[in-house]
Amino acid sequence: MKKLFYLVGSVLMLLMLCVSCNRNTTPLEESYKKLKYSKITFPDDLQLTLEGKDTVMNGFLDSEFKLVVFRDSMSCNQCYVETFPQWDKLMCEFDSCYGKRLQFVFVLSPLQKDEADLRLNLQVIGFRHPIYLDMKRSFQRSNPQLPREHSLQVFLVDKENEVVMIGDPLTSGDMRQLLKKKIQNNSIIDNLFN
Repeated sequence: MKKLFYLVGSVLMLLMLCVSCNRNTTPLEESYKKLKYSKITFPDDLQLTLEGKDTVMNGFLDSEFKLVVFRDSMSCNQCYVETFPQWDKLMCEFDSCYGKRLQFVFVLSPLQKDEADLRLNLQVIGFRHPIYLDMKRSFQRSNPQLPREHSLQVFLVDKENEVVMIGDPLTSGDMRQLLKKKIQNNSIIDNLFN
């Protein structure tokens, strides 16, 4: 009888420990779990701009994979524009290896008062890649699972726009290698908090 009581007590303690561990997730982990495998919607009212000037491109979002780089109005969009030369190098590297299998999709959501300055910076910096401007916050409204944490605002989506990987290849060489493996053989499921 003592052994049965000890066994039941041990199992209950283990269950309580497991339950309490699940409650101790960080806000970053919660945001990650909310975004992982979610479906991303690209609303029709996003403004596509090339070097700060409005443009139209057919089939822009039709690739097998899309690396979505999102910055909300809480970010310094002007500051983020300064990283575009690094993104340009990365895109050249990936284009030479994977061609049109991977499309880079930039979505910036500046404050209305910052739009003119942002467009001017895009012209000056000479970034020759289309960027979506989300002036009406429709991208954010269509995708309430988008995290506020900047480290999670770069993610890979598949052909169905389902998030299959989260992380910024600019800030981590390991993330860059995971991204390459994912595109090459579609075997890396996710990366951060598995």
